[in-house]
Amino acid sequence: IGGLICFLLSPVFNIKNINVYGNSKISTETIVSLSGISIDENMFKIRKADVINKIKQNAYIETVEITKKMSNTVEIEVKERTTTFLINIGQGYVYINNQGYILEVSSEKLELPIISGYITANADLIPGNRLNNDDLEKLEVVLKIRDTAKSNEILNLITEIDISDSADYKLTIAS
Repeated sequence: IGGLICFLLSPVFNIKNINVYGNSKISTETIVSLSGISIDENMFKIRKADVINKIKQNAYIETVEITKKMSNTVEIEVKERTTTFLINIGQGYVYINNQGYILEVSSEKLELPIISGYITANADLIPGNRLNNDDLEKLEVVLKIRDTAKSNEILNLITEIDISDSADYKLTIAS
């Protein structure tokens, strides 16, 4: 048993390559850095659950799969969340996806509809958090509106969706 443990922890099983797949927004270097995995680390010392949790600390990362290959390679496959809507706060914007996850706070305005009339506290609009439950319920209706607008080819005309009154959503259309 001792010999087997020594063999498994020997340099024969040290990582030589780390490959990342599925990323477009988040750089490969950032994902590798978040993972905590390094070249020449023994692949048997890596706990997949720990690595997954570390990488998912980035709000853009939705799912992570880790595969250890006997060719001394670790493969990290991620699925990223994409920004669907914006929330205007002061001089900046909060990027959110269609599941209500706060992805980023930025001064850059993307060409996406702005959600107004939300009730989530500004202090809670932190990357990694989600909108509150009331806003999430309203977001489901907004997604139906978005899908209908997309099928009627007017989605790119919608500049703002006011969700302050759940019985009366208001759309602002660019002219």
